[in-house]
Amino acid sequence: MEATLATKAYVDAQSQNKFSVYGFNSDENSAPTQTSNSDGVPAASYPHGSDRYLIMETDWAKKTDIPVSLEYFMDTEEAAKTLCLQLGYSFDGATFAWLNAETITAPSDKLSHQVAFASTIPASAIPVGDAHTLRIKIRRLGSNEADTHGGNFCLTAVKYYRV
Repeated sequence: MEATLATKAYVDAQSQNKFSVYGFNSDENSAPTQTSNSDGVPAASYPHGSDRYLIMETDWAKKTDIPVSLEYFMDTEEAAKTLCLQLGYSFDGATFAWLNAETITAPSDKLSHQVAFASTIPASAIPVGDAHTLRIKIRRLGSNEADTHGGNFCLTAVKYYRV
């Protein structure tokens, strides 16, 4: 499954930096589904109750820690709920490494929001040399007891810097 995320023009209008426009996952049982918000902004929809992930890929040459931020919205309004998200990374086709799962407070509305993972991809994980392919996985651990929001987590953009 290939999911289209927010367009470059949409993301650039908010900030100029690296982001993901496409994500993929060939396993339909663990892939999110394609959706959009009320303004037509494309998103990958991660349901509650199951673990879903999407892989993004970009060229990478910097030798510094890599912070990752997400733009998203929820498709239902629920107050005082949480999401359990996890970031995985791989360079040049190596096995994915997973950072610790993080619990975030979910918004109680359907508006677009931004969140940064507390953990960064460490510079020490970047291979020697100048040009690499960085793949990241954004996973919702919807079956985790810390994930209490019953709605879909709808990912619109992935940014490689802290918001």
